[in-house]
Amino acid sequence: MFTKDEVKEIKQQFWDNFKAHCKSKKVRRRWLLRNISVPSSQLKFDANREFAIVGIQIDDRKIDKKYLIFSYWEAYKVVLEDLLEEPLTWEKDYLSNDNRFVGMAYFKLENVDILKIQDHEKIYDFFIDKMTKLEVALLEIQDSIVEGIKNKN
Repeated sequence: MFTKDEVKEIKQQFWDNFKAHCKSKKVRRRWLLRNISVPSSQLKFDANREFAIVGIQIDDRKIDKKYLIFSYWEAYKVVLEDLLEEPLTWEKDYLSNDNRFVGMAYFKLENVDILKIQDHEKIYDFFIDKMTKLEVALLEIQDSIVEGIKNKN
């Protein structure tokens, strides 16, 4: 069992070491994450005691707007998954780690634990592989999604 301080320190080490792992794998780039042009959307890395995910998170205080933007992403599901060459899991109401319901389309790596140091490299490699693919696919379709949202408003 870990104390709160130990958990906090392990998680901080995890994210600090992820940066170092990227550097060691010659992944010298800034991840897009929040720097995408689709409103209320961001790319997301996350890991907990059961799994790790890489995905697209759609979040807006206005539930109708969140659902509308999620529907535009979902309209490009076939194109996106074709570019990714594998399916994503799509959830209109995904419970995030901060207990909010957000839209998510994501890859999931099961049976890993952020608090187990021996799982870190596996999670890091998953993050790099999936986020790289997701960013490339996103750059192909984001303008179309943004245009669709503009035309709807």
